[in-house]
Amino acid sequence: MKDGKPVLLGRIPGGDRASGGVRCVRVEDGALMVERTGNETGAAMGIDFIDTETWKLQGGKLAETGTAVHRPIGSTQGAKPIRFAKGTSSGTVRGTTSGMDQYVLQAREGQTMTVRLTAPKKNAAFEIMIDDYTVTCRTTEWTGELPGGGTYRIFVLATKGSASYELSVGIR
Repeated sequence: MKDGKPVLLGRIPGGDRASGGVRCVRVEDGALMVERTGNETGAAMGIDFIDTETWKLQGGKLAETGTAVHRPIGSTQGAKPIRFAKGTSSGTVRGTTSGMDQYVLQAREGQTMTVRLTAPKKNAAFEIMIDDYTVTCRTTEWTGELPGGGTYRIFVLATKGSASYELSVGIR
């Protein structure tokens, strides 16, 4: 801010949807973290990976620092199902990861999903995706109406070191 007005410090280039499109932006430890979607073909459809860039102020200007962190996410192979006991509308899973765990569940458009992640060391977050659409990015609690029906993927990510966690999901 300068004289009470916002000042442009730099521009972050964008891409085209799945080919370099900006998926999520957040501030983490004083740095601007920019997540971009991508795929192996470079086409504008289908996400195979997410690259996370780190941007910092240098000499009063916004500049990318270091190398982007590459995270493959395209397949649900190896994903663990979240199961609800018969007659219930919620389920809980527990785990430990130093990277990323992936869970899947089926839901219908218009249903309301509630997701809560607890980690004793507060070093984990989750993301929710359906197809190429990011429902929520890097949070520990979320409730919302689902934008479509199908397979929802929930990614639990360790934000520092190894994270033990409990993930609770409810759908109504």
